[in-house]
Order: sequence, then structure tokens, then C-alpha cells
Amino acid sequence: MDESNSSSIESGGISLFMWIIVIVLVVYVSKIYLRDNQYRPDEACYVPYIILNFFYVDAFGYFMTDDDFGMIGRSLETSEIQSLCLKHTTTFFNSKIFQR
Repeated sequence: MDESNSSSIESGGISLFMWIIVIVLVVYVSKIYLRDNQYRPDEACYVPYIILNFFYVDAFGYFMTDDDFGMIGRSLETSEIQSLCLKHTTTFFNSKIFQR
């Protein structure tokens, strides 16, 4: 009886985690949609940039403390990705679908 109880607790935790992810995504997408047209690309690219910067640059720097050139290169790459994201989302949000 203990095994069935523990498996139901694990599946409940996973489903709760999935609901939290869905709610966060809905809030994020609605926050982007409710912005003015000129600020939507910035809003859409900000959170992915912060997450990418944390995992790609900061976590790398935590484990590889002696590699300054690698850190600078990774930081420049994330900046390039941010500018590409802004470029593509600007053209996407300027399409007729998103005009209010």
C-alpha cells in the first residue's frame, strides 16, 4: 500500500509542476500581447535572454573560473542572440496579425 501512495504523490507533484509551467507561460504570453506594439519585441526577448545568460555565461563562469576569454566570448554570443531575437520578433510583431 505504501508503494501506490508514493507513486500517486510523485504523479501529483509532476502534474502540479506542469500546471505551474502552463500558468507561467500563459501569463508571459498575455503580458507580451498586452504591451504596446513598439515594446513587444523587448518583452518577448528579455526573459529568454536572462535565462540564456544565466545558464550559458554565469554557470560557465562558476565552473571555469580561469577562462576570461571564454566568458567574454559567451557574453558576446548572448548579446548577438539578443539582437537577432529583437530583429526577428520586431518583424513578426509588425505583421498584420498583431496590429490592434
